[in-house]
Amino acid sequence: MSNSITFNVTDPVLAMQVAELIARYEGKSTNPQTEPQPTEGNEPLVGITNGRRVEVPHGEQLWHNYLGTDLHATVENGMIRFGDKIYDSPSKAALVAGLTVNKSCNTPNGYKWWNVKRDGKWIPIEKLAK
Repeated sequence: MSNSITFNVTDPVLAMQVAELIARYEGKSTNPQTEPQPTEGNEPLVGITNGRRVEVPHGEQLWHNYLGTDLHATVENGMIRFGDKIYDSPSKAALVAGLTVNKSCNTPNGYKWWNVKRDGKWIPIEKLAK
């Protein structure tokens, strides 16, 4: 039985990046590139979404429910740890997390996908944008 992954990406560079992420996830990567490593210290995750700056503190727990499966990650020195891997962007971590549940997961926007807990409620990271 073969698994297949289908996604529709019109940007060829993004398509190559997604294909490489999938290959790395499946252990078939031909790219000798090393995985990102967290730096020493307690750096926050910092990014831009919708033209506004987002900052998520080091150690912050992230959550998303995808197709009934709870997925958890942690901000670690400016990057995101999902499982035993570190990702340098919320979207890369979200894609890999989604692929663990559904092999045909579309490329998600990590700032909309991952949620943080504020005042007892889970909200998307993008809501932290200033």
